[in-house]
Amino acid sequence: MSRAASSHRPRAFLPEVQALRAIAVLGVLVWHFYPRAAPGGFVGVDIFFVISGFLITSKLLRDAEEQGRVDLGEFWAGRIRRIMPASVVTVLAVIAATFLWFPTAAWQEVSKQSMASLLSVENWVLAFDSVDYLAADNKPTALQHFWSLGVEEQFYLVWPLLVILAIALHGRIGTTARSASAVFFAIIVIASFVWAEYSVRSGDPAAYFSTFTRVWELGVGGLLAAAMPHIERLRARCAKSGPAGISLDSLLALVGLGAMLWAIIYYTEKTPFPAATAALPVLGAAAVIAAGRTAGALSLNHLVEWTPVQWVGKVSYSLYLWHWPVFIVFVQLTGKNPRWWQAALLTLLSLALAHLSWRFVEEPARHWSLPKRTPKYAFRLGAAATIISLGLAFIPAEAADVVNENLRKEADALLAADGPELGARSWDQALEVDAPGYRDAGDPVSADASAVADSELAGDVPRALPGGRAITPLPTDAIDDKSTDGSCFSEVEADYTPRCVEGDENGKKTVALVGDSHAQMLLEPLRSLAEDKGWKIITYTKASCPMSLVPRTLDKAEEQCIEPNEQTLKGLAEDKPDVIITQNFSLSTYRSDAVKGFEESLRALKKTGAQVVVVRDTPILADNKADPPTYCVSEYFNNPSLCSKPRGKALLDDPSVTAAHSIGGVRVVDFTDRFCSKDTCPAVAGNVLIYRDKNHVSNTYFRTLQPVFDERISRAVD
Repeated sequence: MSRAASSHRPRAFLPEVQALRAIAVLGVLVWHFYPRAAPGGFVGVDIFFVISGFLITSKLLRDAEEQGRVDLGEFWAGRIRRIMPASVVTVLAVIAATFLWFPTAAWQEVSKQSMASLLSVENWVLAFDSVDYLAADNKPTALQHFWSLGVEEQFYLVWPLLVILAIALHGRIGTTARSASAVFFAIIVIASFVWAEYSVRSGDPAAYFSTFTRVWELGVGGLLAAAMPHIERLRARCAKSGPAGISLDSLLALVGLGAMLWAIIYYTEKTPFPAATAALPVLGAAAVIAAGRTAGALSLNHLVEWTPVQWVGKVSYSLYLWHWPVFIVFVQLTGKNPRWWQAALLTLLSLALAHLSWRFVEEPARHWSLPKRTPKYAFRLGAAATIISLGLAFIPAEAADVVNENLRKEADALLAADGPELGARSWDQALEVDAPGYRDAGDPVSADASAVADSELAGDVPRALPGGRAITPLPTDAIDDKSTDGSCFSEVEADYTPRCVEGDENGKKTVALVGDSHAQMLLEPLRSLAEDKGWKIITYTKASCPMSLVPRTLDKAEEQCIEPNEQTLKGLAEDKPDVIITQNFSLSTYRSDAVKGFEESLRALKKTGAQVVVVRDTPILADNKADPPTYCVSEYFNNPSLCSKPRGKALLDDPSVTAAHSIGGVRVVDFTDRFCSKDTCPAVAGNVLIYRDKNHVSNTYFRTLQPVFDERISRAVD
């Protein structure tokens, strides 16, 4: 090892940090472009956090020791000069791309995330959306990766205050500002780490984006910076190489590199994160920084200082900013994720954009003399750029409102006309309901009722109504076209299922509605039917919890569904309803046999003495990874038939129906003939948008289905 033992002066340039930046950004890029090559590449963000924490804290502590103070104005002005120019240009480019290549349905979300990115709160927007059941299907925007920048910039606001506090107190407690800062850092790191572990273990979906669960990673970099003088002295004392010329520094760097690569290669999206598992890449990055510049056998210097590695590290910030918009635009234009050779081409394009951004945005802004004169110039320019950019970010949402307002007028006129071929009624003509010998599909009276047969399906989907291109609800409004009463429907994270009563308290018949959000879809038409029939309705519905006694494979579903479902069964035993109706999401997956789970729950429901009715789940046009039909219809508004899906792929086997046939005595109601033809399941029928998100039927469509719903449910419960 060839390091002068007498020199403890910090190096002005750290090539190992630049190499870490290259590893971090390439890990994230490969994970996004071709995830099978780096399934854990998302840990690149954690490596970036360690680097940022280390560099920022090093500067703060150096100022504290050399000047006895931290110039907050200059510090924050430096962050503005370093971060804002390239990020603002990226946001504005995404806004322009939105108008060029994205449908109207995406414009409002792009506006929201543009403003959040400019204000450095994108992580909190995504955290809120992750726990918002209605926002769970939001399509990723080209600015979603700004969440990590939000975490860092929130860190930059608070972290210097800890150093200032340490400067103020260190004399009173008889220690140095560096040591006092280290104590504060350690407290933050421990608290954040514990909170991250708790949040992840409790299944909090917001944990991934929360600043509180991430700050410990930046704090580890800060602790490393505080300890660097001691580490430098230790390295000087251990300067001699060990056996075979291998230095301890080289071993430390190799271990750190191995830890990061292990996480990049072997972690997956199912790895709990950012819990204790994040410690592997975080400590690996810290180890490489602590090792410094190594020499001798097994030294990584030749790789670290290799020109391409250093160049990627140099443009890593711009590369991080641009690679994700490139990916999102590619997916939007092709409708598919890139293959390996396409991923390679997208990487080259991203590198080219990163170089242009670094050469013509980052560097000129960093060396521009005006904002460097005094912090106030940087603040003024930053504020002006932010205000102007926020105004431009608002344009997509405003433009979407203008477009939608005109379409909304046509949709309102369509609803007001309430024609005989609107929505689900349009199938009557396709099915030739008025033709002699027509037989209604899916007779539910028999205990062994079968699903709608192929012979009972229309030969083709209904044609659009003449005279205009109106579709109701509009794709941008569809998410709100629901009947969910928040107080009578518990969300995914809740540990209970609410019991709610409506309708005639002394009704002729008591009907219970149980299941997940797909059962909740039936509430509106069931409410209308109950009003006509004088029925009492009791609901037990919970998001993402089918009425099964086998756990779902959905995060913490076994703890969040089984106990609420057992409580529902106890409640039904006390309610003693005349009829129990259930419908469940057919795309759900389970930890064991799904059919047996429904057999067990249906037997328990039958023990209440009620007539049990299973409604076959509606077709699914978008799986968990696909865009919702609303997005497709917005893109192909004038030809929504392009958003249809083959019946064989959309109409999934429903394990609750299979279970109903297996145990007998359970009636099955099937509305497939009002959602699919023999070959196709459309997204729009009779100018009504069938789905309000990926898999939930719009309330408007159910209203047009009301006559058929009334007839079939009435026959099933009588």
